[in-house]
Amino acid sequence: MKLQSNLTKKKGLCFFFLRPLYLLLFLGSFSALYSQNEASYDVLRFPLWFPVDNVPSLQKPLEKGDSIYTQAAEELKNLTPFMLEGLIYGWKFSYTPSDKLRGVNEFFSVEAVVPIRPDERLSFSDVRYISEGAKLECWVEYRLSPDMIHRRERYKTSTYRSIHGQGEAPMIDGNEGIKEACRQALKDAVRLYARTFIKNKPKEISGTVLLTDLPRYYIKSGKYRTDLDFFLILGKIEEYTQF
Repeated sequence: MKLQSNLTKKKGLCFFFLRPLYLLLFLGSFSALYSQNEASYDVLRFPLWFPVDNVPSLQKPLEKGDSIYTQAAEELKNLTPFMLEGLIYGWKFSYTPSDKLRGVNEFFSVEAVVPIRPDERLSFSDVRYISEGAKLECWVEYRLSPDMIHRRERYKTSTYRSIHGQGEAPMIDGNEGIKEACRQALKDAVRLYARTFIKNKPKEISGTVLLTDLPRYYIKSGKYRTDLDFFLILGKIEEYTQF
């Protein structure tokens, strides 16, 4: 895989910044196999970005030859598998609502149905610096196996319920903040859905979800905010047998 990068040319951005972009090889290799507007049945393609003017999660001096571009590239590299897991195999969750009368604290956990590690299926294209918002953006491209294609199509064609939620987490946590905002959006979606048909607080709700669309996140008031849609497969709803 090869790196292809393209800086947006804006006033005040000098040629000097081109050199640090070559260090985006830390992301792995990049390839422009598909143009931005070209669709492919067996390739999952979606955008990711990370701010480059400030990377608060990396509180260490820059190494010689390092730059904020390579730091942002590392953050994108570490964020990609998490998003792929949500889009291809989905996430398993367990949710216990808080109940003050019973002395129960809220609990929510999320884990990948099938963990994904970077391999030869993964490539990045259209890497560029966006001066508006000061962020590094790239398109993730992941070649799907026949099993992955079948799994995603099964979700789309089945009668699984669609749920929607929003979440947030501090920017200071870097890409972990983006991940946590996604988890909070899932918790919000499950909680809102449960309220539509469960009269009393359940003891536990568990199941599996698949991200239905591109991961959407933005920055507001120093926090990452997410706005996500999921296909929901409920595994179990356990209710209290007595007060």
